[in-house]
Amino acid sequence: MKFLGTYVMLLFSVLSGAQGMRFSHLDQKQGLSQNTPDCFLQDSEGLMWIGTQDGLNRYDGYTFTVLRSVPGDTNSLTDNFILALAEDSDNNIWIGTRNGICVYVKSENKFYRYRSIYEDPDDFHAAVRNIVAINEGGVVFCTKSRNLVSVKYDATHHHIIATGLVDESNVYAFAYEKQTGELAFLLNDRLCIGLPGNATITCSLNLAGKPIISMLLDGEHLFLNDSLNILHIPIRTQGIPETIYTCDSKVACMSIGPNHSVWIGTLEGLRVINSPLSSPVIEVATENKLDYFGLNGNRLEALYCTRENIMWVGTVGGINIYDPLQKRFIVLDGILSTPTQDAIWFVMSIGEIVLWANDKGLMTYSESPLPRWVNSIPKELPYSAGGFDSRNRLWLGTKNQGVIIVDTANNTVDTRLKSHPVFAGVSVMDFCSDNGSMWIASIGSLCVVQENDLEVKIIRSRQVHAKDISTAYFSALEKDDQHRIYVGTATGLAVFAPTDTNVQWIVNDPATPNSLAYNIVNDLFILGDNLWIATMGSGLDRMNIRTQDFIHYSTGNGLANNTIYGIEAGNSDELWLSSNEGMIQLNINNGISRNFTMRDGLTSNEFVLNKHSSNKNATQLYFGSSNGLVNFSPDDFRTLSPPVLPIITRMTVNYKPRTQFMSDELQLKSDERNISFEFSAIDFRNQDKISYAYKLEGFDTAWHNTGIAERSANFTNLPYGTYHFMVRYRIGGGEWSSTILEKKIVIATPFYATTWFTILMILAGITLIALIVRYISQRTLRKQIEELRVQEQIRNEKERISRDLHDNVGAQLTYVISSLDNLSYTLQRKKVDLESEKLDQLGEFARGTMDQLRESIWAINSEQIKLSELAAKWKQYLAQLADTRSNFSGQVAFSGTDVTLKPATAIEVHRIIQEAISNAFRHSNGTNILVEVDIENNKPSVSVIDNGRGMSEQPEKDGHYGLRNMKERAKRINGDLSFRTDSNGTNVHLFWHHN
Repeated sequence: MKFLGTYVMLLFSVLSGAQGMRFSHLDQKQGLSQNTPDCFLQDSEGLMWIGTQDGLNRYDGYTFTVLRSVPGDTNSLTDNFILALAEDSDNNIWIGTRNGICVYVKSENKFYRYRSIYEDPDDFHAAVRNIVAINEGGVVFCTKSRNLVSVKYDATHHHIIATGLVDESNVYAFAYEKQTGELAFLLNDRLCIGLPGNATITCSLNLAGKPIISMLLDGEHLFLNDSLNILHIPIRTQGIPETIYTCDSKVACMSIGPNHSVWIGTLEGLRVINSPLSSPVIEVATENKLDYFGLNGNRLEALYCTRENIMWVGTVGGINIYDPLQKRFIVLDGILSTPTQDAIWFVMSIGEIVLWANDKGLMTYSESPLPRWVNSIPKELPYSAGGFDSRNRLWLGTKNQGVIIVDTANNTVDTRLKSHPVFAGVSVMDFCSDNGSMWIASIGSLCVVQENDLEVKIIRSRQVHAKDISTAYFSALEKDDQHRIYVGTATGLAVFAPTDTNVQWIVNDPATPNSLAYNIVNDLFILGDNLWIATMGSGLDRMNIRTQDFIHYSTGNGLANNTIYGIEAGNSDELWLSSNEGMIQLNINNGISRNFTMRDGLTSNEFVLNKHSSNKNATQLYFGSSNGLVNFSPDDFRTLSPPVLPIITRMTVNYKPRTQFMSDELQLKSDERNISFEFSAIDFRNQDKISYAYKLEGFDTAWHNTGIAERSANFTNLPYGTYHFMVRYRIGGGEWSSTILEKKIVIATPFYATTWFTILMILAGITLIALIVRYISQRTLRKQIEELRVQEQIRNEKERISRDLHDNVGAQLTYVISSLDNLSYTLQRKKVDLESEKLDQLGEFARGTMDQLRESIWAINSEQIKLSELAAKWKQYLAQLADTRSNFSGQVAFSGTDVTLKPATAIEVHRIIQEAISNAFRHSNGTNILVEVDIENNKPSVSVIDNGRGMSEQPEKDGHYGLRNMKERAKRINGDLSFRTDSNGTNVHLFWHHN
């Protein structure tokens, strides 16, 4: 069996040639905590967990998050040296370290440690090297003392519950099959298989003392290694252990890989056993410091196969990631010449035969014996183009040595055009046969050669056409069903019609969107009614050959690059494009593209202009690259990766990290209104092609699209309320994922912003307003009552004073007046004239005083006095004066809107005007007095005007009021009194401020 393994390995080394296995790498430069991964785990969300010798790493496809042991913190890692990982059915991560086992509870962001009762508590190195999750919940591991233990985290009490599965302490290795729920373990040299806690011995193994390092359970097949040999046991038939492979180096780790392959990590590289149970084929990968895609270390420490069948390989140099889908791209090696990976300048598929060439000459490949005509082709020429004419002859153009014609029927070669001057020093780019003529495009000329006599007619050669477009670069030819010839040039697209002697030029017009995107044309391809045009810098154009309408495809539509070198059809609705950024698969129905680069298995991202071909049914495509001929089947790319659910990988609230974000709902306080998210769709196969879109429903009205690998969203000062944060993604320019992350966010409304609080405040406000209104009303009412009471008291007091004045002073004055009248009458009878005159004066004064007393009583008893009432009294007073003098008359003129005066103001105004009338009557010797009352804009004034001789401001008789007293009265009512006298009479004018 050892001989068989060695033979298979040698056979593989012959068949694989330069193809090999290709790996992408991750190490400390990308953030890994330490460059020796000892274990891997992909959790239920798709995240990768990597255990190193310096901490636990979580990888989301973009960044590493490192978790380490913190001295004094019992809720941190037990130890930083990680040896094993597993995830239980509750999504908790179990970690085996060199110092025991612990569990990381994601929902709590805490580690809980467990120390086995089987271990010495003083023994530091209680290493746990293997952990498996079981369907019953929890995990199973083997202690240092070889006891098999089942442990489970109790979320209610936050501690670990342990159960011993085997009474004996001689378990040397174990494995678990998740589909059947069976646990297999070696107890000494006995194999036990069954449900955990109920395993039965199925067979005894004669291992001849060989220590079993590890074991794998794959359905009904068990694989073991004893450090060098890989053994297989069919467990259902209790077969005898069979050695299927013997390593040439010590085995360090094993894993089941894609398609049930067995991956073996040794101290000197990687071994892969494909089809281990039937005709095994061994692949070998070792470190090669000159190979960027090789292993980054020969000493392997860990192997792991993800759900997507991607292999993670841990070496002492870091992480190596292998995707078996990279083998979809093959660098084809010829069977008639030495394999090379130089730039390919020519490729042509003819039935089962593939011809291609580099600078060193022609190479061929066929699964069947080659026909004779192939051998007649000169192999040393630098071929650059090929095509068949109407007589089924193969025309082959070279880079600088002209054209040869191979007669495939007669196995002969015609070299008449090999040294033709038209092709001297130029590179032939493309051929196109039409009606017995062969069109030839080259870097230097465009010509037509008659197929029967090989007469060469130059169509264009460094010339300028009618529209002043010059070109010497002709890159591609195509013919439509109307026999129009399309020529790709460096200055646009030329169209030659069979009945038109003039060429039609289709060029870029910056002012016209419906024009050629770019004038440098690299390749042409007709599919149906559309001509597809590859440009040097503006992507791909689709031109309808009937209408000449254009549709443009560029990086804005998802293309990897805007420089397109070649076009081939994969099927009726699919094109494959070569570029200087890899290969592009374009769905021509919806415009969705998928991009493939060296990370996807290409040996180079750079391809060669217009060097491609396909077999008859387009089941195999061939593209010339700068690093060999790339061959692939479009059928291998039909199946897309299943969509994954985006996850939140980091979150901050008010700019502080928040680790507990695993649940579907995020409850935030009212002051936590600044939120940021970092998210990822875990797709390690397409991580560098993913773009995202996010929306905060309830806040955003539209999706926010991000660029490639941009995966964060920030929100500040969010209003209180409920939102739904959503994330979707797409690969390249593809459709948006059907899986959408949705997280409910509730920002608590503070009590002062709630509806009930608002209602309460409104009610409180209404109540407060009502109380204030009630208080003001009551105060106003009390004030009004008090004012009424005071007014009543004042009225009563006025009435009392009036009565007293009337009853006492008035009665006495009446008595005095009567007495003076009687005395005056007596004296007049006795003819005592002088004393009688004095008595008359005293009587007159007393009567005046009595009149004033009556007026004061009238004013006191009045609440308000209208100015018109005063005017009536002045008119009455003037009438009284007119009765005493026959030649005297008096008038009162009233104009304006009447005003109401306060009693105090009214009595002062009355006294001033009455005094002015009295002075004018007694001292001016006039015959007429006019009292003018004028009220304008609520501003009253009164003038007393006589027609007498004028008078002094001082009265002639003592005891009478002078102007000085009148002015003092005017000041008391905030008024102004003016006095004007001349030979025409006197004018006394009173003005006061009324309010």
